Amino acid sequence: MSKFIFLDIDGTLLSYNAGIPASTKEALYLAKQNGHKLFIATGRPKSEISSTITEMGFDGYIYSAGAQVEADDKLIHKQKMDPILIDELVAFMTRKNIGFILEGHRYAYCDPDTKTFFCEMLEDQNLVMDKSNFLLIDDYLLENTEIEKISIFTRDLDHFTALQDYINNQPETVLLIHDGHNDGLFHGEVLIKGITKATGINHLLTHYSKSIKDTISFGDSVNDMEMITATHLGISMGNGSDTLKNIADDVTDTVDNDGIYKAFAKYNLI
Repeated sequence: MSKFIFLDIDGTLLSYNAGIPASTKEALYLAKQNGHKLFIATGRPKSEISSTITEMGFDGYIYSAGAQVEADDKLIHKQKMDPILIDELVAFMTRKNIGFILEGHRYAYCDPDTKTFFCEMLEDQNLVMDKSNFLLIDDYLLENTEIEKISIFTRDLDHFTALQDYINNQPETVLLIHDGHNDGLFHGEVLIKGITKATGINHLLTHYSKSIKDTISFGDSVNDMEMITATHLGISMGNGSDTLKNIADDVTDTVDNDGIYKAFAKYNLI
């Protein structure tokens, strides 16, 4: 029986140390040969997906933690954030000196400091993103393009708490806080309320008339929680957050230690 396999990118498909491991590429190839369908399920918008990933032959994509869904190169679902709310959030974050990325399907728009930070990080790490897709917030204000999600960054706890309070008073959005604060950096995502990777999976299952019992998912972060619990088999990477490991059906090895390949072999996908 063919399975629908959903894979997060960062920390799951992709190692920050070595890019996409050769063993992972082999596992995906063999699974495709065995008739399974492979899908990306990521918090990244389409604008942050490079050809390194798209050329691997995935059958579909869940972008922006469920806000946009594609199957066989066709858009089957899309939901955007309220542009008025975005303007208010940008003004609030600018006043509080909170770094942000407005994530759209064509481009990602940053405040100046965040753009500098991300472009430097892209040079240092294997994030397989195209830095030319990161534009300044002024470009967003000129184009007024559709935005599906906002990533936020700050080292100021008071400002981070203020943003939490602000988001909690917005009926259309939620703030997802990521585990761990590297170098004192608080990191989160402003998401459309009710939209998750699990809702994206439901759109794909409806599109293909497929049952949830035929699904397997892999993730490493708190934005994978709904996906991990929704699919028939939810697997956390060994390098995943403790929060995710505690709710997953299984925990495989780390991405750097052939975790995807080992899990695919364990569950007879290859």
